[in-house]
Amino acid sequence: MRYSASFLRPVWLCAAVFAAAAVSADPLDEASDLVRDEVGKGAASQRAINRIDDETRRLREERRALLARVESLQTYLRQLRALIADQQGAIARYRDGIARARDMEREILPLAERMVGALDEFVRLDVPFLAAERGARIDKLKAMLPKSGLSAPEKFRRILEAYGIEADYGRTIEAWRGELGETGEGGQIVDFLRVGRNILVYQTLDGGRLGIWDSEAKAWRALGDEYRPAVRRGLRMARETVSPGLLVLPVRAAGARGGERAQ
Repeated sequence: MRYSASFLRPVWLCAAVFAAAAVSADPLDEASDLVRDEVGKGAASQRAINRIDDETRRLREERRALLARVESLQTYLRQLRALIADQQGAIARYRDGIARARDMEREILPLAERMVGALDEFVRLDVPFLAAERGARIDKLKAMLPKSGLSAPEKFRRILEAYGIEADYGRTIEAWRGELGETGEGGQIVDFLRVGRNILVYQTLDGGRLGIWDSEAKAWRALGDEYRPAVRRGLRMARETVSPGLLVLPVRAAGARGGERAQ
């Protein structure tokens, strides 16, 4: 079948237009693809930058925290060094104290023995009140000295305690009932009155006889009836049945020989 030239011309023109359109569409697609690629790459780069920024921020915070921890540890180490230095000084002082304590123990034990001996002699020469009680206290001290289970300071403390008890006798008034035989005059039960450690008197239970200890003669001697009211009041004062007051009883003056003066 044949077509005329006038009919083929429009067909050719259409083909040329479509061909030109096809040719012109390829660069646009390529450009669009390129733009999309670049946009994708840009987004990926931004995400990478964001990740790097986040990681940088995290590392910066970790670094700040590590620096703070390092500073805290350095402060702690300085404190530990100061503490160790103080402990070393304390250890040195303790060692020195232990060495001195050993030296003192070697000195205290002989001193303690001499003190017990002196206290024993003092009690034997003193006014003979509460002889059994005071003697038992001395015996306990003597038995304590050779014991290894007690430290030297503890032994010394007990000796000083005994000295304190003896010292207190000089500031107190006391009454008790006991055997006159404890001081060498039979076994009669009497009321004793001690005023300090200078006056020791007794009164028989019926009140009929009074006696006073003569430290120089180391014996009892009779006490006149004029002292009977004072002795009775002294007994009541010691037993806290009357209020304290003045007592008039004979006491030997310091350095006197046989003389007496009223107190």
